[in-house]
Amino acid sequence: MFKNNLQHLENKAGQIIADYFLHDIQGSITNEISFGQYKLLNLACCVANGAELLLLDEPVAGISPHNQTAITPHLQQQGKTMLMIEHDTDFIEATAEHFLFLDGSILNQFTTFAKLKNSRQAADAYF
Repeated sequence: MFKNNLQHLENKAGQIIADYFLHDIQGSITNEISFGQYKLLNLACCVANGAELLLLDEPVAGISPHNQTAITPHLQQQGKTMLMIEHDTDFIEATAEHFLFLDGSILNQFTTFAKLKNSRQAADAYF
């Protein structure tokens, strides 16, 4: 039974490494990898730990646009609640279901990305 469980965990780890493009840094020390690779590693660790709630601060900062696009489906398939602070509007649009925008000391809620994008507050800041 232990051997089967170990094999399952090794397979899961291998899949996460593949999903988050970490093959090149296997065995590396974290201070030897790039900022973007470190962000990918952090996301992979969040997925691997099985937490139901992920609190993410700029999760794709420093990650190439190609890798952002490639990891988006993996994040969406997790079935987890993610609360993230992010400035990359393309990533926000692709991953978020609910939108909060802090304007000074006022927290605004938007039901769709289009409503957020068309709001005066967000338009002044980002669009």
